[in-house]
Amino acid sequence: MNGSGGDGNFYHLAHLDVVPGKREEFLRELNAVMMRSVKEEGLVRCEIFQSDSRPDRISILDVFESKDAFELHLRQSYLAEFQKQTVGLLDGGERDVLNLLVRGKNAVPSTAERMGEGDAGRSIEA
Repeated sequence: MNGSGGDGNFYHLAHLDVVPGKREEFLRELNAVMMRSVKEEGLVRCEIFQSDSRPDRISILDVFESKDAFELHLRQSYLAEFQKQTVGLLDGGERDVLNLLVRGKNAVPSTAERMGEGDAGRSIEA
């Protein structure tokens, strides 16, 4: 889900279901992407969350200064490489990776919407 917040920033939220037994491998790949992403101009914040009730559900919240900064982020070559490397790690395969990279339209959802009803989840370190 994407959208502009009241603070003028652009928010990108993705929910990914990792293939059981592949979570640690996926998090290693995701951490490598995050290490590159945090160096990009225009990225304000990037957080990874794991559901308490669904340990293979990973949610990623990115906050960019603007929609233009987000769109520039999407054009980074390392994201295409990440997509190729993680296709077999996500339930739903390539479609879920594309949802991570390009998704949604509207405003920032509530915590319940982000993590699933009744499960606020917890932040994890990649």
